[in-house]
Amino acid sequence: MKIALVQPPFTQLNAPYPAVFYLRSFLASRGMEAEVRDHGIELFHAIYSSSGLRRIFADAAVHLDRLIDEAEGQAAANLRRYRANSARYVETIEPLVDFLAGKNGEWGHVIASGNFPYGYRVEAFLEGKKLPLSRDESRIAATLVLDDLADFIRYVLDEEFALVKYGDSMASSRREFAPLESALESSYILPAFYGPLADSFLAHLASGGDEPVALCLSLPFPGTVLPAMYLAKKAKALLGSRCSVIWGGGYVNTELRYVKAKAFFGYCDYLAFDKGYAALAAILERIGCGKPAQDSGDPSAGFYRTLTLEGERVGVHRMAPADYPVYRDDPAFVVDEAAEPMTSGASAVGEVRNPASSGVPRDPVAVLAEALETGAVRGVFPDYSGLDFSRYLYIAESENPMHRLWSDGRWLKAYLAYGCYHRRCAFCDVSLDYIGGYRPTDTDGLFAHLMDQRHRTGQSGIHFVDEALPPAHLLRFAKLNLEAGRPLSFWGNIRFERAFGWDAAMLLASSGLLGVSAGIEVATDSALDVIGKGMTLEDIVAVCLAFGENTVLVHSYLMYGYYTESPKDVIDSMEAVRQLFEAGLVGSAFWHRFVLTRHSRANRERLGGLAPNLKVAELPWDFASNDLSFEGEQRFERYDEGLDAALYNWMEGRGLDRPVRDWFDFPVPHPGIPRDLISKYAERGRERMAASLSASEPSGSVWWLGGEPLVEPGPKGAAKLSWFYRNREQSIALPRAAADCLLEALGKNGTARVPDRERAANLVARLDGLSGGPRAFHETPAFRKLRRGGLAFI
Repeated sequence: MKIALVQPPFTQLNAPYPAVFYLRSFLASRGMEAEVRDHGIELFHAIYSSSGLRRIFADAAVHLDRLIDEAEGQAAANLRRYRANSARYVETIEPLVDFLAGKNGEWGHVIASGNFPYGYRVEAFLEGKKLPLSRDESRIAATLVLDDLADFIRYVLDEEFALVKYGDSMASSRREFAPLESALESSYILPAFYGPLADSFLAHLASGGDEPVALCLSLPFPGTVLPAMYLAKKAKALLGSRCSVIWGGGYVNTELRYVKAKAFFGYCDYLAFDKGYAALAAILERIGCGKPAQDSGDPSAGFYRTLTLEGERVGVHRMAPADYPVYRDDPAFVVDEAAEPMTSGASAVGEVRNPASSGVPRDPVAVLAEALETGAVRGVFPDYSGLDFSRYLYIAESENPMHRLWSDGRWLKAYLAYGCYHRRCAFCDVSLDYIGGYRPTDTDGLFAHLMDQRHRTGQSGIHFVDEALPPAHLLRFAKLNLEAGRPLSFWGNIRFERAFGWDAAMLLASSGLLGVSAGIEVATDSALDVIGKGMTLEDIVAVCLAFGENTVLVHSYLMYGYYTESPKDVIDSMEAVRQLFEAGLVGSAFWHRFVLTRHSRANRERLGGLAPNLKVAELPWDFASNDLSFEGEQRFERYDEGLDAALYNWMEGRGLDRPVRDWFDFPVPHPGIPRDLISKYAERGRERMAASLSASEPSGSVWWLGGEPLVEPGPKGAAKLSWFYRNREQSIALPRAAADCLLEALGKNGTARVPDRERAANLVARLDGLSGGPRAFHETPAFRKLRRGGLAFI
């Protein structure tokens, strides 16, 4: 059997998405070899090449005269500019792409001079800037050329095209499947550019005999659905019954749990849900044995978390307990009763509590599958070896350093834990496995694996794609990296937990942590309580302060339009966010309007008087069904433009002194929070931080993050201890005996691996004793300076 793991277009251009590389490792652990392909980066290079743009402009020429006549003002001028510069685009696109891929640095000087073709996005960026551009500005301009060309393609040839997504709005919570088939038939980009790539790939799969082929497609986002359909349709046409098409990934897990459109299964034989390991293993076993599900005589045998078409109905096999109410109530589904999980005792996150207590024996297939997945999450890590990272681009769309982390780096993507350890937020899909099925990995094993991947790929930057990095596991990873000489840099998503205090932030920053992103959602204490965040605004400020003072970048996710929100709540949250930017506590952020999802706590428990929109709920659906409508959601639409405009300016350091009400063209309430609320929280945070640095019985072990200390003798038994921390020289005066004690302790407890680190409380007690007695040293300014200058207790 041939197994192909494919990431369909379109995803990010700077690094591969990790799912297929996790599956590759999983299959290898079971003795199965799989070919892995990232069609996203391959299709990008097919379009953004001299031959690709030559065809784009030739095909566009058929429409341009008409479109220019129909357009007005700036739109018509832009179209004329593209037509006039078409030959220059063809000439310059490959050196520009090479420049963004780090291969043709010299061409950056051409960009800096302004001597290249560009459209309105680059023109807006260049406004007010002097030529020549800086190196960084040149990279941003080059990136915007790609966006300008994507705008041209979308306007003239294919309205579904964008640089890193295709048909996103068509697939996002699309209730009916038929419009997607229509969009597929009307596509320009897919047959023109994906077609030749797909043909070559499928011919390769078809070669070498008549063995079965498993084409496994990972769909993380709506913008990958139409390309996946296109590839699957071609595979079916060429390979026929030899080929089984399997879909999985984030989009499948959230949107397609209740798909029932029969036509859809012409593009997909099996839907594999949740972690996917056990589902894929069972499907491949069936394919390898040559037993198609509909012909096996026992369609449920072995399947786990899988949907497949069985005659005229959709077969449901060992899905999550929380899914079964929908399946049982809809005749479009046929439920295998023998494999249906028990729902008595089900938890809020869809797990079964102590099933043995019911007296009913558990399904042995499910028991084995769960054990397999637990082991896989703990010990399976993504294998990127053999991938040509030189084809990925360093994309720079903004001058904001935190905002750029997502696209400006060839990150190796991995997770420290599957799911979310908090899993209590009301707006979140807590009943789905990707949130509720929390499982940590083997942190030591992951670190060793990423070190091996560093040597195999040449990449040393890690993007942790966790829902929320568990503090203890993140700190363990950081310590391993310190002990290994800091070979890796990393960043990822966290919760603003109190565990991320001064010592944790200092150690993480010293170990290579570049930035963190985290959800504030609604920046008022009342709203944080309502949505179940498990933190206060003052907690958030304290964490931002600790990271900020240790030069770790901070990004925040923000939400508005929650169904219990009032206009005043929106404005109060906006004012708090303004103050966070003004205080330098966050560097970038992103607003999104609240979307009610089927699998959220808010919907499952009908929290806070939630009222679903019954008119919408009763409309027919046969495809995606995750997003739900609720009464009153339209009242927040008018806030979109003002919130986005304010945030864009705040990230660029502009407009922070402008009253938040002025960003809207309609009346809004005055903020009800003090203009100095965040600064007061920050001041209290600094006071608590200072007090924690002088704790008489600190917990944890000693970590010295500064440079090699030096002791110089002073008069009357005193000494001077000096060292460098972050390239700044530090020094303190203390008794000579205490200085010698510190010199020995810091030398033994540096960042190198040591067999037995000293406990912090023991060190503090020894220093106090050598300085004259209890509290004699640890409450002094000298000790606080030492603690702020590299002495961490973790």
